[in-house]
Amino acid sequence: MPHDAKYFACLLIILLLLPGCIPALGVSSYTLDGLERKTALSVTGDERRELSYLTPTDIPPGSRRVIFVHGTPGQATNYLGFLQDPPANAEVLAVDRIGFGESSRGPARFGALTRFAEQGDAITPLMQGGNASPVILVGHSLGGPIVCHLAARYPERVAGIVVLAGSVDPDLERRYWYNYAGLLSTGLIVDRRLLRANIEVFAARRETRALAPLLSKITCPVVIIHGTGDTLVPFANTAYLTERLVNAESVKLIAIEGEGHFLPWTQTDLIRSEIEAMVR
Repeated sequence: MPHDAKYFACLLIILLLLPGCIPALGVSSYTLDGLERKTALSVTGDERRELSYLTPTDIPPGSRRVIFVHGTPGQATNYLGFLQDPPANAEVLAVDRIGFGESSRGPARFGALTRFAEQGDAITPLMQGGNASPVILVGHSLGGPIVCHLAARYPERVAGIVVLAGSVDPDLERRYWYNYAGLLSTGLIVDRRLLRANIEVFAARRETRALAPLLSKITCPVVIIHGTGDTLVPFANTAYLTERLVNAESVKLIAIEGEGHFLPWTQTDLIRSEIEAMVR
């Protein structure tokens, strides 16, 4: 089994056996010193959802708002490296997507919310920085197509996007043995956050197909960062995305030789540098 897939499968097995331990994996009140948790409310029809997010307590005046969107599973604390050491002149917000962390649950099985449009709707209340400037969106893995969806729908509110190992090509959406095993779970043994993630994985092919015709509507600068050794979200996703960003102001592809999937942890300095360049 390739390295990324083997790592993820081992981690998943551990979490399946210890369903109550996810919040304790590396996050404590001490770790969150200097950060505050806030909530944004979104209303879609009769649906009212609360989006929880983390942001530093000390934000320099005039900063550009940068919103980080995690993959599946995940939560705002995936971006602690950027929350605690923000890019220069950036007002950093990291969200718990709907269904994860402290945000509202979705309406689907086990509280999942599978549609990119609805995940994006919950983020839109944050897409107006304190200085009324368009925001920068950063999305990792499944967060990548979600920030693309937002940039396509709200071009006037997005100054740029950074796609980290983005899962955008429907033909490359992979399902592993543990995804199928998750379908058999009742939610009594397996942690429900993992079940929600599994449901998102199975919906991703449908959602990326729906995203495809919207990609030409993205007009802002785009930075794509992807490892050539990524076995969870193949590097070939980059070709699919760049071919469809025909109206983007600019497209910059950074291919990291041999790198795997977990870029927010392994390439923090590079990502921070690219965000700072986009802020400038």
